[in-house]
Amino acid sequence: MSELERLVAETGGRAVGFVLFFVPAGEDEAWAAGSLWERAKTLPGFEPRADPVGAMSASLGALTSGHLVIYGSSGAVRFSGGITPSRGHEGPSVGRRAALEALQEVGSSRDADVFGCPIQRSSNNG
Repeated sequence: MSELERLVAETGGRAVGFVLFFVPAGEDEAWAAGSLWERAKTLPGFEPRADPVGAMSASLGALTSGHLVIYGSSGAVRFSGGITPSRGHEGPSVGRRAALEALQEVGSSRDADVFGCPIQRSSNNG
């Protein structure tokens, strides 16, 4: 979340979107509420959304926590991947630099490795 906050600040709040929060099968959407949800609510132009059984994440190809997908003004994916240098670490990374370029719509579309936890899906839902 810290790297996303930095990225949004670097772009002057020009980006809009949502932050998905996985909700396990059988749990209410309130399960996702917590400190990260509250931080996501403070991101200008963003809103947190519950993602029951990771269905929306899967449709975006995001199978690991911390996966960021950025669409350009044309509607095409400009970036898909992680923006941290490694799991649980903050700081400059190839992914964050590529994501910033994607938000500024400079350079070509890029991907970056994602360092997070697998998003668990219910065997009944995919």
